[in-house]
Amino acid sequence: MPEQRSDNTPTYGYRQGAQAPSPDSSQAGPGVPSRSRSIPEQPVAATRPETATPPRAAALAASLAAVVQAVVPAELRSANVAVAGQAARPIQPAAGIEVAPARVMVSRFALPARIDPHLSVLQPEATTRAAGFRALRHRLTEQKDPRVILVTSAEDGEGKTSCAANLALALAESGRFKVLLVEANLRRPRLASIFGFQPGRCLLAQLAIHREQVDAPWVVTEIQPVGLQMLVVAPGGAADAVLHGPTFAASLARLRLVYDYVVLDGPSILTSADASIIQDSVDAAVLVLRSGVARNRTVQRALSQLSADMVAGLVLMDSPTS
Repeated sequence: MPEQRSDNTPTYGYRQGAQAPSPDSSQAGPGVPSRSRSIPEQPVAATRPETATPPRAAALAASLAAVVQAVVPAELRSANVAVAGQAARPIQPAAGIEVAPARVMVSRFALPARIDPHLSVLQPEATTRAAGFRALRHRLTEQKDPRVILVTSAEDGEGKTSCAANLALALAESGRFKVLLVEANLRRPRLASIFGFQPGRCLLAQLAIHREQVDAPWVVTEIQPVGLQMLVVAPGGAADAVLHGPTFAASLARLRLVYDYVVLDGPSILTSADASIIQDSVDAAVLVLRSGVARNRTVQRALSQLSADMVAGLVLMDSPTS
């Protein structure tokens, strides 16, 4: 953990060692199972086929409504977030190759008095929408517990940024896990605006530095009082930004040794080639669909571009009440 400071001065530090803390089961938050784990010495990208099995992709898309009804508890079916899940595939460590944990500098930011309505988990009143995101957290941790999670969608405008932000907040809210939220949608950044801060150093600039200096420290923003840490793109982004795959993969390999969970707010699958680059470095993907917007054909196309064993869940945003 980075050294704690009472002011907003950036602090510096990194976590050494291969064994993460084992959370005490008596401190477990709602819906989050306790466990111990060994941090891999070196995560590697799993080989993925060029396309998912077409019958499986078609079946997932065609039966989405039935799956949601089957897996979402009755009390959550009226929520604005519905969840369907399946097993994820964690990336396995490679033998004989050592990767050092990333070094991290932390700048702290206090949430504004008025919380953006997109951040359902932070709202003072309990809502079925916030409960839906906590159900997503529980479903992921109950499965194969993926540690690096891509949140994506078939097309733009389906709510993946809201889903990624709330999933990361749900993971961080118990205080037991160190969580990093990464804005991997370089051309359409929204996280800084939603949380209400200006990043001290833009993720684009930091990726450029790490392309030349792999051991350079990362500058993250920690949201107080929830403790969620973020790597974001400055508002406006860059229309011509291109994700450098090797740099991004190497960066994730080092960051995942520091954090318990890394959540990526990724680009949409059918509008950006970056999604294909990113998925080779993650453990699982969550596909976000917006009710009334997602079309069966586009969902099938999106699923066909994800590895057959990668989709850990389908999230239906703004689902109709039952």
